[in-house]
Amino acid sequence: MFITNKVTQRDIAKACSVHASTICLALKNSPSIPIETRKRIQREAARLGYRPNATAQNLAFMRQDRKGGGTLPIAWINQEEERDHWRTDPSARIYFEASSQRAAELGYHLEDVWTREPGMRLSRIIQILKARGIERVIFPVHGAVDLSILSEEWGEFSTVGLNDHRLSDRLDLVCADYYQNAATILRRIEQQNGGRIGMIMTPEFDESTNGLVHSCLLRFQRKYTPDERIPVCFVDASEDGKENCIQEWMLRYRPDSIISYDPSLKIFDNSLTEGRNWYRWHDPEDQMALGACDSAAEAGVVAVEYVIEKSRRYDRGLGEATHLRLIKGGRKTSLLSQVELESTGT
Repeated sequence: MFITNKVTQRDIAKACSVHASTICLALKNSPSIPIETRKRIQREAARLGYRPNATAQNLAFMRQDRKGGGTLPIAWINQEEERDHWRTDPSARIYFEASSQRAAELGYHLEDVWTREPGMRLSRIIQILKARGIERVIFPVHGAVDLSILSEEWGEFSTVGLNDHRLSDRLDLVCADYYQNAATILRRIEQQNGGRIGMIMTPEFDESTNGLVHSCLLRFQRKYTPDERIPVCFVDASEDGKENCIQEWMLRYRPDSIISYDPSLKIFDNSLTEGRNWYRWHDPEDQMALGACDSAAEAGVVAVEYVIEKSRRYDRGLGEATHLRLIKGGRKTSLLSQVELESTGT
């Protein structure tokens, strides 16, 4: 039987010639320690193979919250209009439930932090997370987002964005591969129905997907003559006259099938959609959109694994040079297995 001595914070302190309390603060990325010293200590910890003691972290968390289940917390920064959006909206729930399940499998749980709580400011959010011992944070976006929240105050946390390309300016991002998913759905519709396919979307969706769905449609239509091609119909979800805008677009271009993103667009008088196939992007009940729903669930899984992976590497704060991980529907791309996490003591 071989006994492997685990690297402790005292070992790191000896290697760095500093006090053990400095090691503890540096590994938590505390601003009380000069940044160069923090980086030097974190590099040495990684070199020595130091891993946080999950049992000790659990005990510390349970002392802070006696009602807790003994699992480590991951903050889920909820910026949506409604507090229960991630639990009640069918397409948003795909992300939240997949993330929650994966977190539980790995010994963590999600703590929903609603940023629209009365009196809630960024400084208050940071204060709450620190008080709860939270070091890992996921920024999911489904509808509403305030990018001004991404400030340097997140410097002590491991952070990951989910499902919106606008986050990628400051956050490492996990996102469904909207281009490939759109290509899959377009091919399915063409094979099943034939005819010309049109697409309706909001400007916000186009921006959040970095124009990937739009560009996929343009490429898909290259085989058509210029007269056969159908431009995207952009409508503001809050506009009172959006039905008239869509009706004019449909009468002018006469698509045989239509893909829409805005959930409210599926509520139409039958005469408007009569004789046309109508597909709802990200609707769990729409068989044509299952690929997109699969990638949404997998993106939630990978976001949890990614933020845990970053915390293991003491990768904290926001950044200018960020990474993007795209999840194609139906493809499993988990970063870490539960066995690997347990074996490293994270």
